[in-house]
Amino acid sequence: MFFLGLTLIIIAYWFFQSPLATAAAEAIRHANGVPVKGAVSDQTVDQLVEELNALRENVTELAERVDFTERALADVRRREQLPPRV
Repeated sequence: MFFLGLTLIIIAYWFFQSPLATAAAEAIRHANGVPVKGAVSDQTVDQLVEELNALRENVTELAERVDFTERALADVRRREQLPPRV
């Protein structure tokens, strides 16, 4: 009987330390009307989407600039390798 009790205590301890117990607790809190920890509002999501789109535009512009610079540098190097015009 002692070992059964000890086993149940160990299993309960492992359960309450697991992510499953944390998820169950959050589900119970949410069902009782308590906001979920770390929940993000729709307004915050919209702001993040707008910021992400702006960053994508900036990255696209920078990629175009790098491409132009690489082509210009390649052109200069190619001209330096050509023999001089007479």
